[in-house]
Amino acid sequence: MLVDAVLKSGADALRILSPFVPQFVVLPGAVQIVRVGISDPIDSLATALNGTLEFVIRPADSLSGCLPALVRVPVTARIQRVGFAFIGDSVTATTACGIQPVTLIARLLNTGTAPTRFQFSISGSTAFVILDSIPEPLLEPGTGRSILIQYTPDSLQPASAVLIVRDRFCETEASIPLSVSAKQVSIGLSCSKEGTASPSLSGRPGDKVLLPLFLGDDVSCGDEDLALTFEVQFDPFSFAPQKVFSTTGTATLVRSALDRVRVTIAGSKFRKGELASLELEILVGKTKTPKYTLENAAISPAIGLVSLAGSCSGTVTISQRNGIATLRDLGIEALYPPRPNMITASGQETAIDFEVTRDTHVELTVYDRLGNAVERVFSGMKEKGTHTVVYRPDRLPAGMYLLTLATGSEVLTQKLIVAR
Repeated sequence: MLVDAVLKSGADALRILSPFVPQFVVLPGAVQIVRVGISDPIDSLATALNGTLEFVIRPADSLSGCLPALVRVPVTARIQRVGFAFIGDSVTATTACGIQPVTLIARLLNTGTAPTRFQFSISGSTAFVILDSIPEPLLEPGTGRSILIQYTPDSLQPASAVLIVRDRFCETEASIPLSVSAKQVSIGLSCSKEGTASPSLSGRPGDKVLLPLFLGDDVSCGDEDLALTFEVQFDPFSFAPQKVFSTTGTATLVRSALDRVRVTIAGSKFRKGELASLELEILVGKTKTPKYTLENAAISPAIGLVSLAGSCSGTVTISQRNGIATLRDLGIEALYPPRPNMITASGQETAIDFEVTRDTHVELTVYDRLGNAVERVFSGMKEKGTHTVVYRPDRLPAGMYLLTLATGSEVLTQKLIVAR
């Protein structure tokens, strides 16, 4: 029989896809499949397309005398649309102390009418990592899914990235910005409880005085180990830091230069109030009011900035002990190094050169930093002219000493360091 097929529809998007000709022959006992499909243009709001297939059937033999028959078949094409969107305009978070990882949560909603499988990726920063255990999740229409992203800080600067989602079928995309800010800790360090005036420190040569250190705020970062460091600059001829004590952490003191020490206080939590005390030993120096200054304060890891109050710069008032408070009280006006002025090995000698303008009695004496005479190097007459005395300080412990040349009318001093 001959079949004429016509598709009648209110929507132009419905098309007969096969057979490719409107009239075809169907043999007795055979089956002919007619395929109907959708093509552009499609109404963007349409959820279904309706039409009617009309078949006019007549015998292949025009002499058979049979009349044509009309058969109508309703056709409905339902449209499943892919649609999805993130909830919100952006995803933000703040890291605790600026160093601890933080988890961000983005929410994706399937707004379409078709089950859709999605792929996720991040652009802009390797510090953001997707934690989803299912790499390509399937979302049913009207359902949502939370996407977990972990950010691991690599600096105290704000960080940003973009989360991108793509559907597997149509390969359309949506994105949402990610941003993380670092919460920095404010740390105030001072040498007085009120953080104002510097403490009044005084003593005599040989005394040990304590310089207190205070925190203006509690400092902690979960269970993270912290190290608060600062340097103390001082007059090395007048006093020297010896020890540091702390009840809130482990305190260490390292000599970083002749006139400087670095203090480190380590712990997981520092409480507001007294942090530590620095022990200073008073020496015989150049002045009765030597200065000290705390500087270069920092905390590690770098969770914030440490500010030093003006109270961490002050003076120590030195009074006399046995009539001596400064080098001037010993008759010392200048310091000149011998050759060499640093002894680094046992048995090493140093040469002391001096010149006298007349025949005179000369005394060479070694003093410690407290002004005590510890060894007589030479005592006797010397003629006018230049002389050299060789000295081997084997009996002196490590430290800094003053080598004094005294004549009847003049006193000269040289510095000697024993570092073996």
